[in-house]
Amino acid sequence: MSSIAIALIFWHVVSYILSIAYIPSPIAVAIAFMRLSVEGDVFGYTLFHHSVASLIRIAIGLFFAVIIGIPLGIIIGLSERVSYFVSPIVEVIRPISPIAWIPFSIILFGIGLTSHAFIIWLGAFFPILLNTYSSMKGTSQTFVEVVKSMGASNLQTIRYVILPGSLPDIITGFRIGVGVGWMCLIASEMVGQYPPLGLGFLVLFMAEIGRYPSMIAGMLTIGFFGILLNYIILFLEKKLFKWREKIEVY
Repeated sequence: MSSIAIALIFWHVVSYILSIAYIPSPIAVAIAFMRLSVEGDVFGYTLFHHSVASLIRIAIGLFFAVIIGIPLGIIIGLSERVSYFVSPIVEVIRPISPIAWIPFSIILFGIGLTSHAFIIWLGAFFPILLNTYSSMKGTSQTFVEVVKSMGASNLQTIRYVILPGSLPDIITGFRIGVGVGWMCLIASEMVGQYPPLGLGFLVLFMAEIGRYPSMIAGMLTIGFFGILLNYIILFLEKKLFKWREKIEVY
């Protein structure tokens, strides 16, 4: 908390010394935050409306990234033939920034929910896919050989050994995917949005009309939800994998 207090003091001093419109003081930003929360923007949408719109979009994009990325990563990790066929395609598409796909998504889907979900899916898909794939490859062969020597079938080995051992890495991939997807969402909202809802749209629009305190308030809201999503996943990961802490102790 002391670091936040120091940062706020530094921010206030810099804004006072420079007296530049686009570097408003923390007090001005706090007032703008309250106005956005209560009165809303020029379209009548409050900060709550913008936040909900962005959260719905990222939820949809992440949903499709998970239901496609995790099963595909498992299949690639367990099958050399599928890996041989799919890996070159993944390696060609993966280096392309999801932001570069925004014009294509607008042409294909128009400006709206589907376009944003597609960009989020692209951003989150590859971290989830690759972490799932690497976790399949990283499973201890000793454990696999032990359960097979006890008569376990391939399906039982996958279900009771490979998947449980891979879950921590899969969750890590999901956490990375959420972070990348959130950044991709904000970028896609800045390109265009109808109706005029979303935190990315709010920040860009407020900058265009010169309401800089409101712009900074929107930016801080983006940061807040990014941190919140990350900590929620970390909390769930800690609760789900308490057994790892016990192993480290021993």
